[in-house]
Amino acid sequence: MQRIHLVEAPAVEVKAWHVGFTPAAVVGAVEISSPRRLFAQWTSIDAEAPPALSRAPGEIDRSIAILWMPPGAAPQVEEAWLAAMPAADSGARIVRAGLRTARVVWTDRLAIVHTAEELLEDTLDALIRFTVVERDTAALEAKMASVWTSMDVHASLAHTVPSGDYDKRKAEVNKTTEVVAKMAGVALRVEAALEQLDARLHSSSKRLFAELVLQAGLEDRLEMLAEPIDFAIEHYELINTRMIEAKHFMVSEQQFEADKKQFEIAKKQGTASLVIELVILAVLVADLLLIAYPYITKWSQ
Repeated sequence: MQRIHLVEAPAVEVKAWHVGFTPAAVVGAVEISSPRRLFAQWTSIDAEAPPALSRAPGEIDRSIAILWMPPGAAPQVEEAWLAAMPAADSGARIVRAGLRTARVVWTDRLAIVHTAEELLEDTLDALIRFTVVERDTAALEAKMASVWTSMDVHASLAHTVPSGDYDKRKAEVNKTTEVVAKMAGVALRVEAALEQLDARLHSSSKRLFAELVLQAGLEDRLEMLAEPIDFAIEHYELINTRMIEAKHFMVSEQQFEADKKQFEIAKKQGTASLVIELVILAVLVADLLLIAYPYITKWSQ
């Protein structure tokens, strides 16, 4: 019987990258035009050890690490990355999306891509564009929560603005009004980005992006944000109108008090002038009487 010699196939090389985002153009970086103009800078890292990336609160353009698992890659590498991802009950968003040609597991810090080498560029393009729109949507949701709190605090100002509260509240209202206006602009840009109207995008990248958007529920989440943002805009338009009215009233009241004070001063000055004039008149009359006294005496005799 002929012996069969099993030859072990060489392991397929996996690759990993650290992707940083910056608004400034960097040599070798990939430009993202929508919803914001950003540049994604790719740096190769060791695929065997998923990085422990720091996540500063409020840092929307934080980095993400991506692992590429080509067909035939050893599963042990992926297991280490999966173990480094947040647990399902942690509250962190985990998005799983797959097409016939590509499969992705995405979290805010780490992502794993399964695809053939010839489709890798389009897959990574879809992944980084999705990362930007997902983070912008999550940032809108977080800001909306804080805006609700501000609206509760400022609700009474929609009716009347006490004169003592104007200076204290004006800065708060201005800041929240600016935040809400920016939120409306961001929401519109993100909605436009979901349409993928850039003619330079490849169809395979667009398909995977659309699947990621679907699995993350981005369209539903943006729709849920639309009415609260519109309400916040109307709410702060009303509050700003009340603030303007309060300012006009304060200015009018201050002008009235200034005019009243000026009138009192003028009145006092007029009274003082009248007294002086009466004194002068009395002195003149007295002088006249003294001069006329001899003649009056002579005539009386």
